[in-house]
Amino acid sequence: MDIKIADWAELSAALAVTFTRIPRNGYLRISVSEGSFVEFVMLPGGLRAEIATPDDEVELVVPVESKSGEPGWVRQLGWPVRYCEYEALAADVIGGLRDVLRVESPTELSFEVRVLSSSADTYDVEALKYNPQSKVEHW
Repeated sequence: MDIKIADWAELSAALAVTFTRIPRNGYLRISVSEGSFVEFVMLPGGLRAEIATPDDEVELVVPVESKSGEPGWVRQLGWPVRYCEYEALAADVIGGLRDVLRVESPTELSFEVRVLSSSADTYDVEALKYNPQSKVEHW
């Protein structure tokens, strides 16, 4: 689905709200042209975020705070997560998209949501102006 939000600040706020609604095993991927993407997965320990590019250029520009030694840009928010931490993560991601990956407008982005399980659970992504009654795939 294409992102309909045209303003970076509005997208940042929408992401923070959406993070609070991602269930365990919920997945959100924001895709940029040329194979780059931002991926969010709600793991048992909290929300994991990653910005990835085909050539890992992000790791050279954006500091990595991952203790796992993974390449690229990785953040993990462990429980309990305060809302201000979701806001900070959203702002960091927007900075990466806009300033590092050189995306001019959020309308250039597309996204997909999934729940990485066989459950029928879905989650609310209305903040991203996406119809939650639409197809949400389960892996």
